[in-house]
Amino acid sequence: MVTRAYITKLGLGNESLGLTYTSILSDIAPVGSGSIDSKGSGESNSVDFGMIFKYKMHEYLAYQSVELEASYGMSETNIFDNEISYGNDDQKDPLPKVLRNGLGLYFALPNAGYGNISDYADFFPHIFSAMGTIGLEHDLIGDSVTNAYGMEIGFADFLYYRIGHYSDKDGHVTGSSKGCGIRLNVKNLIIAEANWAKFPGGELTKYQEMYDFMVNLDILEIARMWGR
Repeated sequence: MVTRAYITKLGLGNESLGLTYTSILSDIAPVGSGSIDSKGSGESNSVDFGMIFKYKMHEYLAYQSVELEASYGMSETNIFDNEISYGNDDQKDPLPKVLRNGLGLYFALPNAGYGNISDYADFFPHIFSAMGTIGLEHDLIGDSVTNAYGMEIGFADFLYYRIGHYSDKDGHVTGSSKGCGIRLNVKNLIIAEANWAKFPGGELTKYQEMYDFMVNLDILEIARMWGR
């Protein structure tokens, strides 16, 4: 399968809208193979839509020494219900059509010492942070629903603990999840992360585990500072 995507985005302050146009060329079998009629390939296109809204509630609080932000996002694939056929218009198949919705709430206590170059506190903008999210995914073709929710707590922008729950009844994957991580950010010059997560695995295995590591270096800026 070959896809070609064209994306456009419209930013409206704290709101963003986006459209994606995808051109699809699918070859599932050569001519005359098995039960595939005609040429065994098909072409179609799909348009996806998405939007996100962010609301910085702390801007309206009398006590503004905290950060408080709410967000909502929504996306739908194949909004025009396009189909694809493989040379036989009597055997059209629907393209995937999925509706996703999500809500998020973020809270943080800023570090008053951040910005003081001579102070160790300059390495972490926040003393404490907490983020909660909930998401719902609805397969409009198969009429199946997947939902998840979770929470992350952060300390000094360095240590993170995460808990959540995932439910996909049709896929037989349901259960709680948990994880933790560390993140070191030195003036955006050196960023290093390490994360661990444990999440439900379905019928074959009760749980799965995942580890990931990342290191990012701003080599040009480091070289420029070294040469001063």
